[in-house]
Amino acid sequence: LDGVSDVHHVHGWALTSGRFVFSAHMRTKPEWRGDTGELLKTANGMLRERFGFFFVTLQIESVCLDEAGSDAIDVTKHSGHPDTEQHDG
Repeated sequence: LDGVSDVHHVHGWALTSGRFVFSAHMRTKPEWRGDTGELLKTANGMLRERFGFFFVTLQIESVCLDEAGSDAIDVTKHSGHPDTEQHDG
């Protein structure tokens, strides 16, 4: 979409059989000066019509509010939890 630099915090799931919902944050390009209402309308329509989502929730951001400190998140590291540690023999 014009003006969007990235989409993050994307979630899609089945609400009921045949009814799928979608939520995401869209970050706008720093130079973008468009209408956020039109951007939401366009994105919402595309997700409903093109991909068949029953319900769509979108948030527009110029800066990702959760980005600070996200470099410290590493889901590949082991937490050291006793329940999940592997032991020999």
